[in-house]
Amino acid sequence: MNGAADPLPTLLAVYAALVAFNLALSFALWLGNRERLYAVLCALWLGALCSFGLQAATSANGEAMIGLGGASLVLIALPVGHLVHVVMEERTPWRLWGGVYGIGVVLGLVAYLAGAPFAAYTTPALWGAMFPGLHSSILCFRRWSALPATLRMLGVVTFAQCLHGMDFPFFRLRTDLVVEGYSVALMALLGVSILAPAVIIEKIAGHNLRNVSALMDALARFVPTEVLVHLKRRSIVDVRLGDGVRVDMTVMFADIRSFTSLSEKLTPEETFRFLNSYLSRMEPIIKRHGGFIDKYLGDGILAVFSRGADDGVRAALELDAALIIYNGHRARSGYVPVDIGIGIHTGSVMLGTVGGADRMQGTVVGDAVNLASRIEALTSHYGTRILISEQTRGRLASPSDFPIRLVDRVVVKGRVAPVTLYQVLPPSEAGAVDVPFERPAPG
Repeated sequence: MNGAADPLPTLLAVYAALVAFNLALSFALWLGNRERLYAVLCALWLGALCSFGLQAATSANGEAMIGLGGASLVLIALPVGHLVHVVMEERTPWRLWGGVYGIGVVLGLVAYLAGAPFAAYTTPALWGAMFPGLHSSILCFRRWSALPATLRMLGVVTFAQCLHGMDFPFFRLRTDLVVEGYSVALMALLGVSILAPAVIIEKIAGHNLRNVSALMDALARFVPTEVLVHLKRRSIVDVRLGDGVRVDMTVMFADIRSFTSLSEKLTPEETFRFLNSYLSRMEPIIKRHGGFIDKYLGDGILAVFSRGADDGVRAALELDAALIIYNGHRARSGYVPVDIGIGIHTGSVMLGTVGGADRMQGTVVGDAVNLASRIEALTSHYGTRILISEQTRGRLASPSDFPIRLVDRVVVKGRVAPVTLYQVLPPSEAGAVDVPFERPAPG
């Protein structure tokens, strides 16, 4: 190898570039969430960058400079090992790692005081610091089949880095190999392994983001995102008890008639399956027309529409059509048909959170909600499926688009002022609009 160009300056420059990349990434992560772990990584990367940068610039190979860069890289095994355990949802064995590293430091100190050479007194601490990486990579191998490809690769690279670190003292005793291909291969491998923390951090960020996304999707099934929009909250985390806003909405109550007598003929398991079968057909229709379900009331649905009364009425007509199809399926399976009543009213409501400190829910409250419920209850009395209030009819953008006829003017339970009710007929019965409604006999 006499006369051959010394590869060390080039390799050290590559080291410096890789370390600078990881330093920038760790610093960005620290700025983003201020976690102490990333601040530790920044300090370690900075130490390695100073060492390799100075060595590349000056071609200096002094033991102090080598010790600075080597210690920084080796100690990175601690936070990297912790990150691996976080991704794998394993408890980080800090006591075990700290104990092994502490023993290594003590042994190294004893060797130093005894006058041992550099490679000899640095080896115990070196091996002690490499233990977390070795331990974490073995954990990856043990759970190999359950891990994604990225974490498998990191397990292999971390294991190779640890083997290289353990080989360091023997390698240093043979300085003639520094410029050989063996050295180039090992340094290149270590250079690749420097990227391992960056990939692990990316993995954790993606892991956490996926968890947060899945959690938000799950919460949206319990707390509609429309509630957050009206409350002007970015996420469910920002919602507090008592948050509320007054808005004009069209409120819909849809309820299965004679559900009690229907359910007493079914087992609890059959009732449960029936409700899910029925509700799973109704919910998409409401959503398709711009509404959202505020809550399920056993066999009933409380839904609200914020864009306009037309959405609520169109949704009611489609619910009626879907029920006919659903009853056809039930008849073919030998089940009795289901009938529903739908009451709709438009007015001012409070949308927000109610409950206590440990249990709250988003909901709509107000007289408009109560009136919609009362109107739904009257559908059975009048023998109609869809009833709307005068206020809802007055808010329709194009009332002529819907077959509507006057039903009655009544005082509903709990109110003093009379309410004018209208029936909304399916398109197939549009001709009945001009036929006077036959009110049922009193009592």
